[in-house]
Amino acid sequence: MKNLLNIKRQINLVREIKKISRTNLQVQSIKRKKNINFLETINTYYVQFYATMHKIINSLELENKKNIFFNNKNNKTLWVIIGLKDKMNGSFKNMFLKKINNEIKENDEIITISTKMHELLKKQTFSKNVIENFDFKINELQHFQVLPISTYIINYFQNNKYPNIKIIYAHQLTRLNYEIRIKKILPIDESTFGLENSKNISNNLNNGKIIIFEPNSEKIFLNAIPLFISIVLQLSILETQICGQTNLIEYSRAIENNCDKMNDYLTLEYNVIRQEKITNEIFEIINGGN
Repeated sequence: MKNLLNIKRQINLVREIKKISRTNLQVQSIKRKKNINFLETINTYYVQFYATMHKIINSLELENKKNIFFNNKNNKTLWVIIGLKDKMNGSFKNMFLKKINNEIKENDEIITISTKMHELLKKQTFSKNVIENFDFKINELQHFQVLPISTYIINYFQNNKYPNIKIIYAHQLTRLNYEIRIKKILPIDESTFGLENSKNISNNLNNGKIIIFEPNSEKIFLNAIPLFISIVLQLSILETQICGQTNLIEYSRAIENNCDKMNDYLTLEYNVIRQEKITNEIFEIINGGN
């Protein structure tokens, strides 16, 4: 017969695990809500910035557009892989690794945004492809934090070392579902701002009013590229953190559910054994009296 004291200890341990899991769930929920609010703020700014870039490009003469859109036919790619600030659990980590393994070519190179991601990739077969790591403070993720990454990317792109630059990040589909996505940030072409099918509407901007950009549209566009990339990085970093927190929330809920099932099983086992012990003691008393 199992020891009742040991079963009681197991029950207490399961209940403690559930408390820890519940605390973690609450913490991740607060962080997730905060990041969602921040993401909405940045996304509003991004939409306005995107619309402005659209107007700037449309204000150019058609023959000048070819001069500002970067275009390099070399197929070598620099991958910017965004990870979590906190440790990634199994399912989230495996989703990233599957996407990375499917996309990274032998001559491609990788920079990571997250020390945790950097440590993870250094243990993989393509560890030699990882050339740089940047970290961030998610609680105060501002433009100035990602600007050095943007500058790094643009410098190497302009030197033709990395003609193609793409981001791998996590994107929230629904409240509980997400996927690992790829987003091209360089070279910039007309599809970047949704202009592949648009006409030159420089005389029809802003409800028919003509907008004049000083000193000129091309210079403004080129100076705005680092800001554009910084905003894309900010959005991608925040989205990835939100997806990671969603994953941890669901993981904590799963632990809670398992703890409830284990607690019910152990409690039932405890009560059955306890009842058997009481019954046996009663029989012993009765037999002893006889």
